[in-house]
Amino acid sequence: MNNKKLLGSFLVAAAGCLWGLMSIFVNGLADLGLYAMDVIFVRVVVSSVIMALIILFKDKSLLKVRLCDLWCFFGTGILSLTMFNFCYFSNIRLTLPGVAAVLMYTSPVFILLLSAVLFGEKLSVTKLAACVLTFLGCALVGGIFGEGISLAGLALGLLSGIGYGLYSIFGRYASEKGYSSLTITAYTFFFAIFGALPFTNLKNISNVFSAASPLHILTAIGGAVLLTVVPYLLYTAGLKYIETGKAGVIAAIEVVVASLTGYLVFNERFTVSKTAGVLLVLISITMMNMIKSEKEPKKENGI
Repeated sequence: MNNKKLLGSFLVAAAGCLWGLMSIFVNGLADLGLYAMDVIFVRVVVSSVIMALIILFKDKSLLKVRLCDLWCFFGTGILSLTMFNFCYFSNIRLTLPGVAAVLMYTSPVFILLLSAVLFGEKLSVTKLAACVLTFLGCALVGGIFGEGISLAGLALGLLSGIGYGLYSIFGRYASEKGYSSLTITAYTFFFAIFGALPFTNLKNISNVFSAASPLHILTAIGGAVLLTVVPYLLYTAGLKYIETGKAGVIAAIEVVVASLTGYLVFNERFTVSKTAGVLLVLISITMMNMIKSEKEPKKENGI
């Protein structure tokens, strides 16, 4: 593996690790009285403001996009970010958090299949085996075995997995059109605002933050930057150097970090099955990194 490909794997893994800490941020805002979609709306609004300020300070030209390319950002912002969050949080209410998380992590399979059709990435036995190990590992971590799943829960879970995976697809299209990680991430959040708005209780958000202390507000802003803006920048930058199918599997490190966060921060039990699941996910990531990548790195004009 050359340095560019190693960098791409590291960037995606770092993004997954930060996403794995999201429960700390989400639980903190939920404790203030925000509903699930309210949390998503706060995340994307704060992230949009931060991204706009970064770009205005760095290079205003990064905000320029061609009208004919807006469909890429509609895909990353609404079809991916908004859709998978809506389906994921809805499924948590129908099933269990662990089951919902596992179904969401069917995404590497969808990424792999879509990448083969759309980008000509080869489907190998190793890649398919890594996907199977990823799903089994996530299932063990999430405790899905033995849990009954309704048809609605299964449908929402698969839709969340498709939505989660679509970021890699649309993000790669935008990247190959020459847009930087900063531009792609910024427009993803801009579009996600409009996607989340119909499901958001603005009055509740206003009431919560009116009564919140300055510390809570700073925590919300800091969480949005560290656990939303930064990982999306890292993941999008990583797509420059490695295949989308490989990135989807490597990002599953999120499940491992989320499990460890639950154990260390929220005193969740860390069982033998969870340990086995973590090992399977790590093995699958190792397998994907041993595959020779066909993706050639392209120069980036942004991050």
